[in-house]
Amino acid sequence: MQTPSPKLSYAKRRNALLDTLEQLDSAQESLAAFIFDCIGPANEWPVNTLEMFCSKHLMFAGRFQLTLFMLNNGCPPEYYAEWLLRRNALRDDSARFHVAELIAKHQDGLLESKTSYIMPARLTVDRHVPLYERKSNWDGVGEAVTAQDRIENPNVYFRPVITPNCAHGTEEWRWLKAYAMLRNNKIDAPPANRLFAKVNNDFRRVQIVNDMTNDEELSMIHMYCDEELKSY
Repeated sequence: MQTPSPKLSYAKRRNALLDTLEQLDSAQESLAAFIFDCIGPANEWPVNTLEMFCSKHLMFAGRFQLTLFMLNNGCPPEYYAEWLLRRNALRDDSARFHVAELIAKHQDGLLESKTSYIMPARLTVDRHVPLYERKSNWDGVGEAVTAQDRIENPNVYFRPVITPNCAHGTEEWRWLKAYAMLRNNKIDAPPANRLFAKVNNDFRRVQIVNDMTNDEELSMIHMYCDEELKSY
């Protein structure tokens, strides 16, 4: 019996996934449309990644790989968290906490030793900056990747999972909200609160404050943060 070609198998799998996306309820459909606008159309995603995205039961490896892909390709963390909750893709607290911690690590720059696939539409090369230096400061600005680049470096589509500057600026609430949504299993959960700590003469948000019960505790945290910032 003739073995089906891998291309045919991939095509069948992709078509099945696209059919799945056509059958989403209205809330999931609008959310998926926004995510695809951010990252790129579904028919350009790697098939394995699209399978994880459509899954209703993500195992450990799938959670890890999908989270790195989503964050590194510019999906706002709170929309990713909402997608996982609406799809019921995380079966229990341990699964939700796992993704929450990955999102927190991304905010703190602790995933930059990892790499993930970057969508071709988002991929550019700055030829004046060595690859190893792009790990912490590559911003996607540069010359477009060429076919010759891909011949010379087959891994050109993989890049370190960088943390954008906005994760500690005006957009930091997105990471904190995604964390709170997953920790509390609630789409409408307010952003979590985080403490500051000085590490190697740099501020890193290294502790998320859970289960805050009253305004007095929140006030103490804000006071602590203000004092730390003044002394820096």
